[in-house]
Amino acid sequence: MQINYLQRLTRKLRLGFHPRTVIDAGVATQTPELYEEFRGASILLIEPLAEFEPFLSQICSAYRAQYVLAAAVLNVLADKVSSSLRPRARPLPPVSRLRHSRAAQISQL
Repeated sequence: MQINYLQRLTRKLRLGFHPRTVIDAGVATQTPELYEEFRGASILLIEPLAEFEPFLSQICSAYRAQYVLAAAVLNVLADKVSSSLRPRARPLPPVSRLRHSRAAQISQL
């Protein structure tokens, strides 16, 4: 049986692990299991795509959260859900485009 990251975190909570801050990098629409499991923590949402800003605002209304639109240089696919920081070995598909987003260090957020 493979244990996923949330199950491992839940196990740590039972052992007394209670973080003050949780970081969700690459939020997209949301990670509700993470926010529910750590309701007592402040949540920092980091998302490079401005298209997800309405979702980020909703999360901030429901939880003790704040968000930052940040990343580095992204390859963004046409679905506006898929993105990558890695340079591509082959040219981007015609429906994709290179986009620049604010670069930020977590320690400065």
